Amino acid sequence: MPKEQDFHLAFKRALADVSPRIVTLDETGSTNDDARALARAGAPHMTVVVADTQSAARGRLGRGWTSDPRQALNTSWVVRPEIPLDGWTVIPLLAGVAAAEAVKHRTNLEARLKWPNDVLIGPRKLAGILTEAEVPDFIIIGVGLNVLQTAFDDERAETATSIAIEGGVRLDRPDLLADLLHRFREGLGHPAAVMNRYRDLCATIGQTVRVERATGDPVGGFARAIDDTGALVVETSRGDVRVASGDVVHLRPEPLPG
Repeated sequence: MPKEQDFHLAFKRALADVSPRIVTLDETGSTNDDARALARAGAPHMTVVVADTQSAARGRLGRGWTSDPRQALNTSWVVRPEIPLDGWTVIPLLAGVAAAEAVKHRTNLEARLKWPNDVLIGPRKLAGILTEAEVPDFIIIGVGLNVLQTAFDDERAETATSIAIEGGVRLDRPDLLADLLHRFREGLGHPAAVMNRYRDLCATIGQTVRVERATGDPVGGFARAIDDTGALVVETSRGDVRVASGDVVHLRPEPLPG
């Protein structure tokens, strides 16, 4: 397994041409919290925070995210969109496309997306992405991506994977992040084209799903489409339901009788 050079120097070199400000930390609670504090203090677009270890990472709907020390890519960055507010809804999905395509390009692994932006290898989760906005000023995008782990011996054993476990090449966190950020920055200028690529990568379309929402009852049915705002369109017994945010579970179809 290739040994990364000095953590701080490696990331600052790799990200020098994509980020105007790079903050590298040995350990932090949450890179999203760190990036938000920087954004509130005026940090520019594409300011990046990277931590070797996170102790209080979180996912969607307030769920925890386990970060293995020195094994994962733990990063967040500041986005100051130069598009109307009604276009911000697709930005989390653009981040998902950037992550999946960077993984494929750097490691030769076929990554796909579970709506809205979990990165999968087969049925297992490789990465989670959390976006948090302070409208109309900025969005924070946080990525936790499993890279160097060779096994999971906790509750993730049946659901998680890593680039190393999948046999991916080039287990280099700094260059992977640089590739991801370049793709994300370019995608911001061409959201419609990237959304078409999102639909091609999305493993949720065509699945029977249950969507847990922060407010309201879960939605169950057939995931029919992703609309132009990034919402999931679920076909239910009462008609189509448009879900703007939530957490999806892919369900096994019920067997036909007989």
